[in-house]
Amino acid sequence: MHARIDLVNWGTNFGYDTRSLRKLAFLILEELFNTHQFHNEVRTGVSSHYEYADIPIEHPLATIDRGFRWVDCTTNLSSLEPKDIAYLILEVNDNATNTFIQHI
Repeated sequence: MHARIDLVNWGTNFGYDTRSLRKLAFLILEELFNTHQFHNEVRTGVSSHYEYADIPIEHPLATIDRGFRWVDCTTNLSSLEPKDIAYLILEVNDNATNTFIQHI
């Protein structure tokens, strides 16, 4: 319940008129990914590469059964726009893993 209130308050404070929690979560993630990256750029001489930074974020939508979750990404997403990363993060869940464990 607190997650819902926090999202709606965030949307109101930033001038968004929607009360859709999913839309507000997308907007907050999109703004976050304008500055946040899961990888750091490492420059070595004339070349550079990205290394995993181990900087997870809290998913803005809490689940009823597990509450807040932390999300991290080991794949380099530097070629994606913030809106694309926000969409991907919204789709993150562990349903397949839970189903597998239940079958065991």
